[in-house]
Amino acid sequence: MKVTAWCTAKWKDELLVWDKIQYGGSGKFYVHAEDEFDVWTPYIIVMNTIGDFVKLGNADFPMVVKSSGEVTMETGVSLSTHCDADITYYPFDTQSCDIVIGTVVYTQSQVNMTIEEILTENYRENGEWELVNLAGSRHEITLDEETETLLTLTLTLKRLRPFFLINLVVPLMLLSALNVVVFALPVESGERISLSITTLLTYAVFLSVIGDSLPNTSRSSPIVGVYVLSTFVLSVLAVCLSVLLLNLHGRQGETVPVCLQRAFRCRLCACLTSGYRGWNGKENANDPRGDCSYRKTGPAPEVVSVEKTEVVNGEEFPIEVHKGSRRIERGMVGVDVKKTAPGKLEPDVDWHTVARALDRIFFWSFLTVCMLVCLVVTTLWVSH
Repeated sequence: MKVTAWCTAKWKDELLVWDKIQYGGSGKFYVHAEDEFDVWTPYIIVMNTIGDFVKLGNADFPMVVKSSGEVTMETGVSLSTHCDADITYYPFDTQSCDIVIGTVVYTQSQVNMTIEEILTENYRENGEWELVNLAGSRHEITLDEETETLLTLTLTLKRLRPFFLINLVVPLMLLSALNVVVFALPVESGERISLSITTLLTYAVFLSVIGDSLPNTSRSSPIVGVYVLSTFVLSVLAVCLSVLLLNLHGRQGETVPVCLQRAFRCRLCACLTSGYRGWNGKENANDPRGDCSYRKTGPAPEVVSVEKTEVVNGEEFPIEVHKGSRRIERGMVGVDVKKTAPGKLEPDVDWHTVARALDRIFFWSFLTVCMLVCLVVTTLWVSH
């Protein structure tokens, strides 16, 4: 922490007392430290400085000596002190930093320091921090049976939020939506891998930016850093899953393993692949096609041919004519119906159907995870 302040020190020197009447009514005089007239000054230093230990006081500023023996030393100081920052809630954090002032060679019986007042009328606001409170306290420490006095100035600083909201928090939350949009992008566009890799690289840049703006400490981990890292992991996972889905889309003509066919013969699969709709364009809960198993009591009709297709609510469905029956059924998009055994019809699941279902599953999974992570991070920030 860097602080520029104006410090005033006062003490009484019994050797500098005179009767001003005897000296023509002169009640005070000014003296510099380098003048021939030697004036004693206390050796006071900042104990928690991160630089060299330098005695407070500047020879360029004159000291005022009064006839009562009171000496006043005023000097401007620029301090760089150590501050143990807690960055858990960065950039919505509040820090408490101390400036410890003490003597090295004097005991309490020789130099007893106290704080009279702390003035903040001339304080200039900082563009990043808001000064919430400034307090002073006095402590006594005992070393080798000698008691010394320490003065502690405590600054409570609150980080200003608008800059970080605009340049960090809001862009991060909007960027997390790109992990979800990856699975909404059609595979046929050919831009899915490009989008996922671009999102991944953007998160890598944000990680470096956040790392440069934080102090190097391992005592606390910022929530925003954990949030960026978690979304970065999701972005890496999105790239891997995108490659997997592209591989599945390219397996047209290959047979889907039986275990996967059984896994995707369910109502969820129909919903994830746009589902089956009845004559009126609405889902028919009583229709056996919703169960994907087509269990019937009688013999299954045999599919002879497909006469034509019909468009319902913007979706195109083939109309199948069954031998020995006047019933006409619409088939599911991407699922071919085959005859397997008397009394049962099963859809023939292809790789395109599997990929479409996985697209929907990954889309809703990533959306849920991203919303939960954003909600948890926001709750922690607001509660703080």
